[in-house]
Amino acid sequence: MKISVIIPTKDYDEGLRRCLTSISKQDYKNKEIIVVGTKEETSKIAKEFGAKFFLDKAKTIGNSYSVGAKNAKGGVVAFLDDDCIALKNWLTKINKEFENDKDLMAFGGEDIIDEKRSSYFQTALFQLDIPRIYKSIVYGKRARDKLRACNIAYRRSVFSKFDFNKDLISLQEPELHHRLYESGAKMKFDPSIIVYHERRKNIKSVFKQMYRNGKAKIAVIGMHKKMIAPYDILMFLSIVISLISVISLTFTSRMLTYWVALLLLYFILKPVIILMKTRNMRFYFTLFKIVFVRELAYALGLISGIFGK
Repeated sequence: MKISVIIPTKDYDEGLRRCLTSISKQDYKNKEIIVVGTKEETSKIAKEFGAKFFLDKAKTIGNSYSVGAKNAKGGVVAFLDDDCIALKNWLTKINKEFENDKDLMAFGGEDIIDEKRSSYFQTALFQLDIPRIYKSIVYGKRARDKLRACNIAYRRSVFSKFDFNKDLISLQEPELHHRLYESGAKMKFDPSIIVYHERRKNIKSVFKQMYRNGKAKIAVIGMHKKMIAPYDILMFLSIVISLISVISLTFTSRMLTYWVALLLLYFILKPVIILMKTRNMRFYFTLFKIVFVRELAYALGLISGIFGK
């Protein structure tokens, strides 16, 4: 079975070359490689590796994925981020799953860091993901919630009925997975299917990512009310209460003090709880900053999404 490997990319030529190199070294040969970029110059890199190139004129991540899926010719359509490196047998394992299970519609695995290539900051950021790493195969709702776009494959027939939402600036795959799950499609997550995924390099990039996620989450909730999570509500309420307490007389000075103390306690304890699970307390101060910036950015993104900015 031919597998179409789609790599959406935006202004990360160095990462794209590493990603394409890993695909060129796959032991599974029946494949086509598709790069979807936001600038024509990227086509030169794609051609170096014999890959097809398509331009994402809308310049949204949802449209990039849609363009890739639309132009794929393989029986299976696999997606890999431009900051990922696939292990040599990645496609072989994906092919085996779809060959052995004709009902399988979506399949993917874990993304971890390459410790040799990761900075101190990136390793600290990865601590957030370690407690969420699965140790066993899961299906259905749990697979839906775990599958990520950086390491996932679909049977091409999925795209005869479904498409990625072209307007989304983030969260394009959770939105699609929600619709797939609701339709009864079989979905599977296998933690043994691994790719190396480079984490964000600094606080600024973390802020931008989480801000986009928050803004996109409002758009996704507008489409599917079931996708709202308690975390979304808590984050929105926390920042609203914080703003009201500062600019109005709603809070007495004592109540304001209690509220600020509660927020500080949350941001102090959350990294402790995470690092107790990962046993890497040396990352505490860096993770404290990461947690604070991530949650602030996500909350601001939610507010921006609500007010349409």
